[in-house]
Amino acid sequence: MCENQGERRFCEECNTETDVVIKERNTTRFFRKEAFDIVEKYAECIECGHEVYDEKTANDTLKQLSRLYQERHSFTPQDIKSIRKSTGLTQSIFAKVLNMGEATIKRYETGASLPDGTQLSILKMLLQDPANIIKFYEDTKTKFSEEEQHIIEKKLEHIKQDSLIKSNFDLLHTLYTKYDQSVLNGFSRFNPEKLFNMILFFSERGVLKTKLMKLLWYSDFLMYQKNQLSISGTPYWHKEFGPVPVEHDTILGCGTSMNYILINEEEDISSGYTKMLVKSNTPINLTLFSEQELQIMDSVQTFFSNYGSRDISNFSHEEDAWQQTQEKEIISYEFAETIKLINTL
Repeated sequence: MCENQGERRFCEECNTETDVVIKERNTTRFFRKEAFDIVEKYAECIECGHEVYDEKTANDTLKQLSRLYQERHSFTPQDIKSIRKSTGLTQSIFAKVLNMGEATIKRYETGASLPDGTQLSILKMLLQDPANIIKFYEDTKTKFSEEEQHIIEKKLEHIKQDSLIKSNFDLLHTLYTKYDQSVLNGFSRFNPEKLFNMILFFSERGVLKTKLMKLLWYSDFLMYQKNQLSISGTPYWHKEFGPVPVEHDTILGCGTSMNYILINEEEDISSGYTKMLVKSNTPINLTLFSEQELQIMDSVQTFFSNYGSRDISNFSHEEDAWQQTQEKEIISYEFAETIKLINTL
């Protein structure tokens, strides 16, 4: 295929400026040590038929190879800019943390050049998980002054928290995946964010652990009774003091590690038991819940407002869900049809 006849370029073979024609050909070119099959435009001398240098077609080829390289590696200049902005670091500090030059980062972000080799691997790691920047910072920390370290660590706090939340949510997903979207979790997809915000809802003014567990159970089961779907997708099992979320201590441990809640333990001399008071430590996100879900949680909280841990535990022991199951047996949401709270709300 030919185009642009009449263009003039310098032909080294003819040693003079001659008319050229722009043609296309299928060829293989290497970019960043990788081969790409492309359709390339090039200039050919009309007089002798030899290929001559043409800046425009050469640039077009380079742009084509750059685009194909980005597509192959799913990596673009915008990705690099997004990675850096997610850390909150300036170009100079970001480059220093990664042992790269500031000018290099600038070229990557503008698309003037693309990373390859080790640098590409590093940026891909950060794209996959921004928390990896913390590992690089620990390795290069001594390069920075105390003041710079303070600024950087302040910037990276949100990444540490996001990473901690993700790891805790992943842990709970692992624990609950075998129950997901079945009658054992209310046919909902387990939603740890909803579960923890339910905990925040009930613990805003402080609530004893045993009571909190029952408030969660009644809320999820009431929602299932009305809509055949639970609020949080949490499975519950039979325990001595009534129904509680499966591995409930792990849930509370995750909540404290993420600073969602605070737990204060006190020895109850009269009973010999240790009382655990759960108190919210972060604002609740009410937008996660539907109007009906909020109404149900509010109704459950109001009904049990004057109940202590022992009272609500005894109340739950009257439920078929507890009486017809054994220790650590998963309580089917089918028992939602018989819970005694239904007729009182």
